[in-house]
Amino acid sequence: MRAGSTDSARGGRPDPVVAPPDPSAIARLRALLDVTRLVRAETDPNTILEAIADSIATSLGFATVVINTYRPAWNDFQVTAVFGSDEARRTLLGDTLPWEGWEPLLDDRFALGGAYMIPHGAFDWEDDVGARYIPDWEPSASPDAWHPDDELFVPMRHTDGHLLGIISVGEPRSGLRPSAHDVAGLVAVAEHAALALQSAQEAAAAAFHRAALRQLLQVSSRLTETLSAGAILQSVCEGISEALGKEVEPLGIAVTAVAPGSFRTDWAGRSMVRAPRSISDYDTIFNPIRQAREEKSGKQLGDPSKAARAILGAIAADHPPRHLLLGSDALGLVRDKLSALNAEIDAWEATTVSTDGCAGRDSW
Repeated sequence: MRAGSTDSARGGRPDPVVAPPDPSAIARLRALLDVTRLVRAETDPNTILEAIADSIATSLGFATVVINTYRPAWNDFQVTAVFGSDEARRTLLGDTLPWEGWEPLLDDRFALGGAYMIPHGAFDWEDDVGARYIPDWEPSASPDAWHPDDELFVPMRHTDGHLLGIISVGEPRSGLRPSAHDVAGLVAVAEHAALALQSAQEAAAAAFHRAALRQLLQVSSRLTETLSAGAILQSVCEGISEALGKEVEPLGIAVTAVAPGSFRTDWAGRSMVRAPRSISDYDTIFNPIRQAREEKSGKQLGDPSKAARAILGAIAADHPPRHLLLGSDALGLVRDKLSALNAEIDAWEATTVSTDGCAGRDSW
């Protein structure tokens, strides 16, 4: 017998019994590895969320996976990623539900090994204000069958304990409600997903702060380039708008800095109150400016009603500009400044590139 000859070769010890591989364990491991890679490779939160949903669906066997991301500014959760049918995506993507709507769903009576399982008929959904996707199919006769109205939620928590989001899974391909073993695997994947999302959010916040600091330094440098109080205020306004725009852009909010040229208003006429001159040394600088304002008052190129329509048009646009110039005179001034800046850069290009070190060799 083959078994006897093998025992003799091993000194009489029986062959070890090797258990067949557990497909569910392999699937959970694959999902964990997929999500772990995201921590190292991705920094964009939206990309990470879509990849997490895809990994959970394909590795753990769910036809629908929904990720709800917590938004501190509104104290609500927004559906930011959906893996599933077109109908599921149309129904759920972008929907929001305040924390007050989620709180009864994460009640201890539904707790199941770090997740929350709400079986069909265990919760009255009539008072719930959020969107729901309920697939149109009949469950099997098995007592462990998944019902289309079942819900399984898995929290994603920051390392300090607060909620980053909630993963909702449905339509298990097995047709059965997940076992405690399956839920434990899903919870483990959600923990790694939370780390990936936390890392991405922290990276995005750090990038924003760096951009805001650069913008502040740019504004500070421009304040020394002009003697005009109006130009100084315009520079400050543009700097604030630029920094604010970058902060709220992920929330779907646009910020536009409007830079108008000269318009036919009473700004330089009766409504302008001029301070008495106290420093004669500035007369040679400001007298021409005062004179030009008085001469142009009421004769400016811009039409205020057209400016209002242009601003309303920018507000209604799908992608409003960060900077909106109004008037051909404003356009000319900005283009002249950009041309002068480009000319200066070109004139000093040799000096600029002369500071580069030798490729592949340290010079210090």
